Parts: sequence; C-alpha cells; structure tokens
Amino acid sequence: MKKKNMRSAAHRKQALLKRNSAKYRKYRRKLMLRGGIMLLILLTLGTGVFLGVRAVVRKVNHAVDSYHEKKAEEAAEFERKYGPKEITVGATGSFILHGPILNSERYSRGQDQYDFSDCFKFIKSAYSKPDFMTSEFEGSLTGGDYSGYPSFQTPDILVQNIADSGIDLQNLASNHLYDGMSEGFRRTMDVFNKRGLLYGGVRMNTNEKPYHIEEINDIKVGYINYVYEPNENNGDPNDVELNASVLRKEDVPLINTFNYKKLDKFYKELEENLNQMRADGAQFLIVNLHWGTEYQLKESQEQRNIAKKLCEMGVDAIIGGHPHCEQPIDMLETDEGHRMFCIYSVGNAFCNQRKDLIEEMPEGHTEDGVIVTLTIHRNRDAKVLLRDVNLTPTWVYCQRHEGNNLYYILPLDDVENLEKNTGLSGIKNEAQASYDRTMEELGPGLEKVKEILSTVEFDT
Repeated sequence: MKKKNMRSAAHRKQALLKRNSAKYRKYRRKLMLRGGIMLLILLTLGTGVFLGVRAVVRKVNHAVDSYHEKKAEEAAEFERKYGPKEITVGATGSFILHGPILNSERYSRGQDQYDFSDCFKFIKSAYSKPDFMTSEFEGSLTGGDYSGYPSFQTPDILVQNIADSGIDLQNLASNHLYDGMSEGFRRTMDVFNKRGLLYGGVRMNTNEKPYHIEEINDIKVGYINYVYEPNENNGDPNDVELNASVLRKEDVPLINTFNYKKLDKFYKELEENLNQMRADGAQFLIVNLHWGTEYQLKESQEQRNIAKKLCEMGVDAIIGGHPHCEQPIDMLETDEGHRMFCIYSVGNAFCNQRKDLIEEMPEGHTEDGVIVTLTIHRNRDAKVLLRDVNLTPTWVYCQRHEGNNLYYILPLDDVENLEKNTGLSGIKNEAQASYDRTMEELGPGLEKVKEILSTVEFDT
C-alpha cells in the first residue's frame, strides 16, 4: 500500500513537473513574444524618432537656406536699387533733309516712297553704343508735297531710319517744326506715336507732360526740349512764330518755346517743369535747347546768360543745337558748388550743307557733327553725378552725281583706318580735316571738363 502511494506521489510529482515545464515553456514563449513586441515597438519608436529628427533637421536647414537666400536676394535688390551704378547717355546734332538728298534717285523707291537707311550704315554702331541716345529732327512730316530748304516737309521714313540707326529719342522743338503748318505739326506727332518712337519738345494735348523721363539701369534721366521764338513778324506782338509761320493759338501750349525778350516767363515755366520732373523721380536733368545764331562758331552772350541761369536752377547738362556748326563745351558752377555741363551746339548730324554751298562757312564746319557721351554715376548715397564726357566727331560724306548723290554719316574715331573700314577711297584728308575742325572747337572745353571731373571722388 505504501509502495503504491509512493508510486502515485512520484507520478504526481512527475506530472506536476511536466505541467510546470509546459507552463514554463509557455511562459517563456509569452515572455519572448512580449519581448519581441516591446523590441519591435522600441525599434519602431526609435525609427520614428530618428526619422522625425531627420525631418525636423531638414526643415530647419531648408528654413535657414531660405532665410539666407532671401537675405541675399534683398541685398542684391538693395544693391541694384541703391548701390553704385553708371550709365551712358549720348546726343548728336540735327537731321535735316535738304533737296539734293530728297531728290537723289538712290533713296527714291518711286511714287513718293523713300528709304534713307543706307546713309546710316557706317554710323549705326556709334549711335547704338550709349545706353540711351538722342538727336534733333528738323522738319515736318506732311505725308506728301515733300520739299527741302526753306520749308522742310519730309517723308515719314526718315524718322524711322533715324530710330533704326540707334537714336532712342528725337527732339522735335526746332524752328522748322511748323514748316507743314498746324496740320503737318500734328501729323508729325501722329507718325511718331503710331510708330512707337520717342520724341521731345512737343505734346498732343496739355494733359501730356512736356518732358520725358527715361529710366536707364535704375537711374532716371529727365529730358526737356525748347526752341527759341524768332518773332520777326510785324503782326500781333503776342503771336508765336517758328520760321516765319505764326502758330495757331491752340498749338502754342503744345510746343516748348521761349522768347529771348521774355526770359523771365521762360525761367518760371522751366523751373516748374524741372520741379515736376524731380517729383516724378528724375535724378539727372538734361535740357536740349534749339538756340543761338546760325553759322557762328562762338556762343552768344544770350546763350551764356541762359546757361548760367539754368545752372543755378539745378540743370545737370545742356545740349544745344541750331547754329549748324559746333560751338564750345564748358562746365559751369554755382557758388553752392552745383556743376552743369554745356555744349552750346553739337552741329549737324545729317544734311547737305556742303562747304562750297554755305558762304558763311566755307571752311566746312557745316559738314561736321559730334556724338557727345555723358557717363552718369550714382553713388551709395543715391547721389547722381556726371562722371565723364567723351566725344566722337562725325562727318557727312557726299559723293555727287547728277541727280544721284550718295551720302553717308561717318564716325571719325579712327580716321587712319576709315577708308579701310568703309571701303570709301580718297576720303582720308577730308575726314581728317573734319576731325581737326571739331577738336579745334570742342577740344579745349572737353579738356577743361575732364580736368574738373578728375577731382571728383566716386564710389567704385
């Protein structure tokens, strides 16, 4: 009995151990499963944290990069708007279509159709070099009944040829503007507007501004153009005339004119316009004046007086025309230190005033012209100043044939190689003579201006 009980106890113990072993294995499996789950959770959480940290780091880096990029862009924009800058503006003389040019078969296309573009082929690169280029156009675009001196009624194509050569703005306020009377005057503006060409000195109506402001590489240059009133008629002293033609009353306020006998009125009007130009943002003011006495190599006392007054009004440069020859360069200065560049006349850019035709100037000065290039500098204080002045003499070449004259505007920056560069033979001596005439008239003034400007400090 005892032995049986002992077997039963051993059996029970063995069974208990067996059961406990199964429980232990199950328990171990459970622990391992739990451990695996925990490990998986921890790994998942760790990976998430790691990935989250990476995402945060990426976002931070992106934000930092964006901040620096924005700051760099702001700095570049600030430098663009307010940092030191330089631009060049050029000006040349009068374009006048005399009869021998108008009537040359070389430029006629039949049925009152013309094309003068060939006259510009050697000068185009010189006209296109400045950032902005201006000239004078003397005449009226009448659309027909074309004529030369003394009443210049010119085909429309000439002003397009001038623009295509590199001239950006043509000043129209000249003594020949009204040669086509009121209808021609108004049609001239219509042609410019329809062709999208810039002009100065006149306007379509009194709501338009009597000046032009051109923004060139973030520097705003203001242009205004005036023509003198001859007042040689014996009619109403209140009449305004140009080239012996009395302006219609409604046209008078559309043309910028001044009267030598009424300069106070001119100064008041000009000062108002200058102030308005400044209010519109103009930082450098250029006044183009059609003034002076024809065929005189020296400026008049009236011109000097007007120039002095305009300097006192804060004008930065005067570009003069009308005498059909060049007149001196000067630098004027007020007691307060404001300086103004002045060229009293830039001469002719294109015409048929040959030396054997002009009794007043048999030496050939009416064949000469010049491109004046002003370098304008803006410093870090946003002050805009004239930095430099340069000249390119020009000469109107003419090869005469009966009814078939040939004309070219030639740059004289390299007279030595002019024949080679143009293919025109036998012109070197005449070209050199034209260059010498120009530098004799303008050289001393240019030297004075450069000497003065060399003392001015500019930002680099």
